[in-house]
Amino acid sequence: MIGGYVQNGCYEEGLDVLLRVLGLDDIVSDTVTFLTALTTISQLQQLEFDRQVHAYAVKNSMASKTIILNALIAMYSKCDSIMLAFKVFEKMLDRDYVS
Repeated sequence: MIGGYVQNGCYEEGLDVLLRVLGLDDIVSDTVTFLTALTTISQLQQLEFDRQVHAYAVKNSMASKTIILNALIAMYSKCDSIMLAFKVFEKMLDRDYVS
């Protein structure tokens, strides 16, 4: 559902769905869902949302996955938060060509 909103340019609606999902303790996001969420957040270019989603990734042990970290770097970069993007890059243990 989030992906559908994003593909149609309805980023705020996608964000609303995302925030409802992330607020539920009994739902565990998978990597694909989380990447879709990062895409949504990066399109909005809202630094506060960026930070909330990053904190969620750390709290739920998703911030160790290279694909998630690359998406976080891209998200912060789109929001002109180059220092935050660089901090994520610096802490990466495994980097790939995208990194």
